[in-house]
Amino acid sequence: LEVEVTPRALSSFLTSLTRSLPPHARIQHLTTAAIPCRYFDEFRIAQSIAGEALSAELPADLGTCPDCLKELFTPGDRRYRYPLINCTNCGPRFTIVHTLPYDRPETTMAKFTLCPACSREYRDPLDRRFHAQPDACPVCGPRLELRANDWKSISRGDTAVDDAVRLLQEGKIIAVKSLGGYHLACDASNEKALRLLRQRKHRPHKPFALMTADIASAKRLCYVSKKEEELLTSALRPIVLLKRRPLTPTPCSLLSDLIAPGNAALGIMLPSTPLHYLLFFRQSIAERPLFDALVMTSGNRQDEPISKTEAEARDALGTIADCFLVHNRPIHTRADDSIVAVLATGKNAPALITRRSRGYVPEPMELGLKGDTPCVLGTGAELKNTFCLTRGHHAYLSQYIGDLDTGETFTFYKEALSLFERFLEVEPAIIAHDLHPDYLSTQFARAAAAKNKRITTVTVQHHYAHIASVLAEHRLDPPALGFAFDGLGYGLDGNIWGGECVLAKENSFERLAHFEYFPLPGGDTATKEICRLALSLLRCAGIDDIPRAIKKQYPYREIGDMMDKKINTPLCCSVGRLYDAVAALAGVRYEATFEAQAAIELESLAIDNPAKKGYNFDIDFNGTGIISLSRMVREIVRDLTAGKNASFVSARFHLTLCDIIAELVAHYAKKYGIKTVALSGGVFQNRTLLSMTEQRLRSMRYAVYYNRQTPLNDGGISLGQVWTALRHKEHQ
Repeated sequence: LEVEVTPRALSSFLTSLTRSLPPHARIQHLTTAAIPCRYFDEFRIAQSIAGEALSAELPADLGTCPDCLKELFTPGDRRYRYPLINCTNCGPRFTIVHTLPYDRPETTMAKFTLCPACSREYRDPLDRRFHAQPDACPVCGPRLELRANDWKSISRGDTAVDDAVRLLQEGKIIAVKSLGGYHLACDASNEKALRLLRQRKHRPHKPFALMTADIASAKRLCYVSKKEEELLTSALRPIVLLKRRPLTPTPCSLLSDLIAPGNAALGIMLPSTPLHYLLFFRQSIAERPLFDALVMTSGNRQDEPISKTEAEARDALGTIADCFLVHNRPIHTRADDSIVAVLATGKNAPALITRRSRGYVPEPMELGLKGDTPCVLGTGAELKNTFCLTRGHHAYLSQYIGDLDTGETFTFYKEALSLFERFLEVEPAIIAHDLHPDYLSTQFARAAAAKNKRITTVTVQHHYAHIASVLAEHRLDPPALGFAFDGLGYGLDGNIWGGECVLAKENSFERLAHFEYFPLPGGDTATKEICRLALSLLRCAGIDDIPRAIKKQYPYREIGDMMDKKINTPLCCSVGRLYDAVAALAGVRYEATFEAQAAIELESLAIDNPAKKGYNFDIDFNGTGIISLSRMVREIVRDLTAGKNASFVSARFHLTLCDIIAELVAHYAKKYGIKTVALSGGVFQNRTLLSMTEQRLRSMRYAVYYNRQTPLNDGGISLGQVWTALRHKEHQ
């Protein structure tokens, strides 16, 4: 800003500026300097100059604001029922920008010429749509169309909305174009439609996200705390994981268990676009919604990125959707829905991010470093991938990319990275990557370094990166005691880690303790046929009497021979796999159709069944630091033999993990004089375990930290990689 004003008025202006920001504006730093007077006679926003150094941040996509919502349902308003209404305070941002600066010519709205009415709004500093880059109306903006499965046009404009509603009520599945990609939508109360969607999407059990018209509808389906309501109604519009109400035969709870089988929670979000609101309401948001809830699940084929173009949607969703509700405003950058959960009840209950994407990206994080820092790229993990780039003292985590096990996802990864580098105007000098040599993210890092000899690579072990992500996010200096519990991660000894107690030092990490290794019979197959893991635990505990239910499930003798002969039986100490094994032992399930399915179901059983006493275990503090669970396994078998149910076993198992962490902290924190504990890894997304552990450690007077702005799962790995590389550079 160049301001010509008296010193007294300048002080008043600066105070007003910081206190009267627009709804979603944020000032990171504010400095002033005297400059020569140029005698301005008007207020104006100067044209951006190409090549100027960029400091402004790119805004994230925001849900429909109250003012636009009012216009949407006001007869006579020129934007009445216009499905792409937006203003400065809402609408698409990140997903429509080609490059910075954020001006209309650099967005996918460039091809839409503003009509005289929209042009006046756009240029009026007192108007809500002043310099609203996606501004549009029915006269000059993008238009809606309903297309059949064969891509023939069914209807356009408002008629397309009415036809889509009718088809949803008839049980059809519709692909709906949203902010960051396509959703697959159907009536959540229609059992036939749900079965058909699961069948066509090859998704037998993984939960579907739901969209409700308003907070009242969400409360009819789930228990909603004040904090959860704040998240649901925020402009970020994430999916919020809520405890579901009992399935009773009342009009407010007729949702099928097909939505989230065996899960105590439902993922609920409120409408994030005007089009979503039009699917629920005809005349006014005060009327009864047309649907109790709609399934709004990601529009993609299994293991592929969310579809963003009409061509992608037709190719990927043509065998799933009955028709397509589309518009001609292009999506430049795909972004899935974000997923959050509140850890506990209460005013200050922390929110945990399970998937950081639309609404949260590209919000930067301050790293709290000093001096000049190079640009570092963290390439992330293989599963739930994100990457992280730094510019100055800020870290920019990408949107959720997904699992890097398909060519389509890896292409998305490279496209998104190129976009971030262009937005931030940076080139990495250092690339940090995972230890696993076969990860595509590792191979990408090494290929980039081989191509450009000025790039330095840094290898960061998976679980060390988990702990580093917590230290980075909370700007903590080592030493700290860290617990990294997850599914799989390549260890320094060549085995599969995932149950780690780690000491974070000034410039390195040390593995202090870990769960006892047990075989994975069949390797990756054991992560799906989890009964194999139960047999592995029984064998390690010296138990030959195999439960009858498990004998019926698998050729246990063949699996035993496999372990005896060490044929395709890698060793692991993963707590994620331990959850699978206990779930199979307790008869919760013997096969998993999606990651963490058994752990989710095991937690659901423990939520309302608190245990008074955990199982016994042993820790070798005098040598290896190995946590032996043989006694726990024998006691679980004893409980099951005595007729105890899975809920009882699950509750005791959760308490056992909490006891193990507490005992490790008591020993190692005292030994190294540490008062800071960091918790990370996908297992800690289990709110029962995380809440129980935090309360226990705080009662022991330790400071407890875990990921809040980044996912606890592998989505936060890239931040930890960046932090480790920068600390390494600092101390060279």
